[in-house]
Formats: sequence, C-alpha cells, structure tokens
Amino acid sequence: MLSLRLKKTQLIFFTTSLLIWIASYLLFYTKCLGVTCGSDLLRGIIFPVFWLAGPMSGIVLLFLFIPSAIFHTWLRHIAWWYLPLLFFAILSTPIYSGNVLSFDRSQIAFGGVVILAVITLPYLGWRMWRR
Repeated sequence: MLSLRLKKTQLIFFTTSLLIWIASYLLFYTKCLGVTCGSDLLRGIIFPVFWLAGPMSGIVLLFLFIPSAIFHTWLRHIAWWYLPLLFFAILSTPIYSGNVLSFDRSQIAFGGVVILAVITLPYLGWRMWRR
C-alpha cells in the first residue's frame, strides 16, 4: 500500500500538473472560454502550457509508484537544471516567425518534455537497479 505521508510531494506535483493541464485544455479547446483572448495569449502561453503539462503529469504519475527517495534524488540531479532550461527555451522562442522551418512554443514545450522523459526513464531504471 502506498504511504500517502511519504508520497506527499509526488501527489502535490501530480495534482498541480494535472490541474494545470485540465485548465489549459479547457482554454485550448474553448478558445479562452468563448471570450476572445487574442492569438498572442493563445499561441504564446496557453498552447505551450497544454503541451507541457500533459506529458509532465504522465512523468510525475510514474513517480507515484516508486520510492520517495528516488523522486527526491531525481529532483536534485535532473529537474533542478533541466526545467529552468526548458522554460527559458520556451520563453525565448518567438511566438510568430516568418521562417518556414521555425518552431513554435508548443513544439519546443512538447519536445522538451519528451527529452525529459528520455533522460528520466534510464535514470529511474538505473536507480531502481542500484537499489
């Protein structure tokens, strides 16, 4: 049985990312709940948050089934440097570009979370094997 006291941090991370994903989903598909919020806000903030929070909640859901010590070492070894770098990469990407081959913010967000998953899964396997 999962001890909720030990899994408190993981539950907080999971519920926060899931709620952010649900809120961005509502804004994503209802185009700001029927109110025109402008394409800059929609394409600059809401779309990237939608593509960032969904896969991130899947990664954090994985951490609910492993020991808390591994989650805390993941926070200390990977998340502290990767997530600020990813947010900087998302924010430094222009919303609109005239270049045909340019990436938009939602592609950078989704690609960044995929790279985080590629880094996290071998790390988890290694930590579980060492245990």
